[in-house]
Amino acid sequence: MSTLRDILREFRTRPGRYALGLFSIAVGMLTLCLLLSMLLGLERKAERIAEDLGLNVIGVTVTPNNNNTRGLARRDVELLRASLSQTNCLVSGVRFDQAKSMDGKKALRVLATDPSLAAIRGWRMRDGRFLDSRDLDTLASVCVVAQSQTSQHPKEPGSRYALTGAQLTVAGLLENGGESTELQDQRLMYGDEFLVVPHSAEAYWHQDGPRRDPQSVDILFVRDASEHPVTQTRLENLLSGAGRGMELGPRSYITLGSLLENVNAMERTVKLTTGTIAVFCLLLGGVTLMSLMLANVSERTSEIGLRRALGASRWQLYLLFFLEGVVTTFVASLIGICIAAWMSQAVQDTVSVPMAFSWSLVWLCLGLATLLGAIFSLPPAMIAAQTQPALAMRNE
Repeated sequence: MSTLRDILREFRTRPGRYALGLFSIAVGMLTLCLLLSMLLGLERKAERIAEDLGLNVIGVTVTPNNNNTRGLARRDVELLRASLSQTNCLVSGVRFDQAKSMDGKKALRVLATDPSLAAIRGWRMRDGRFLDSRDLDTLASVCVVAQSQTSQHPKEPGSRYALTGAQLTVAGLLENGGESTELQDQRLMYGDEFLVVPHSAEAYWHQDGPRRDPQSVDILFVRDASEHPVTQTRLENLLSGAGRGMELGPRSYITLGSLLENVNAMERTVKLTTGTIAVFCLLLGGVTLMSLMLANVSERTSEIGLRRALGASRWQLYLLFFLEGVVTTFVASLIGICIAAWMSQAVQDTVSVPMAFSWSLVWLCLGLATLLGAIFSLPPAMIAAQTQPALAMRNE
């Protein structure tokens, strides 16, 4: 307790000097916290992307480039499903369509697909059921609705969904309600509210242009839950032989790696720029702290001699100056962390880099601050402990 009282007395005696040390370390800790907050935000964004796409999921699209090539069709889905029947693969094809609500005020995206899509994408039901094989066989006019729970016109299983040109029976509601905005790919972004219908259903709701071929497919999804998932190379080989006369056009693959390219690039940029600045600021703060404490030891030489003459041990003197540095760093770190937490909340909606804060980040920063204070407080504390009493009194 006496050591802490001595430290507080020194803070009151030399507020300007300690304020400079507090400021330099707080700036470094602020930069470090913002860096870690950005990295944590990017990590969580990557986790959400992986969850939204689905585990071990590959998406395939085909763009015909001339009259000798064609796009994906339902037969390609069935052929691929048969080729992978001996594995744990799930295969699904999706045809995108557009529809309007009965009043014409709301434009909706319609996904014409099969029952496997929910398992592939990891979609969970909030109520009711997803599509099943009976819906395909009977050409049922049913739909699964994805909408937010705050929708002004919530649907329930068994109710009717009125579209311009069609009336669909709601079979179920998706739990997530709308597609995540983390998937910055138009082939995976379906809007806040969309419908999932059997691919065999007649598209009476179609509004724009000629009615789509019911056998056409815009994107094909493959999910392999086995220990050694199917690779993009194997899919390419299987699809290359799926032409049956007219060959498929150029293929484009959507994988977790391709979706994370921007996140990984942003993470590397943050580490390189903000990381360099954070390390520089922390080192500058540590050196500033050590310089101020060395000056403090020089000015307090007579006090050190008097303490030694009154029976203080070298260990007590060492502990006094060591704790001064650690406490200064700890307090400065708390200030920097509080400012960083406020900034991460204030600017997360205005910057392109996602930011997140957690208690583990706080404890990590405090631990690093304590280590920093301990390292840069060692030289001044050792010099103070080695000071000879007679020499200190003579200098006075």
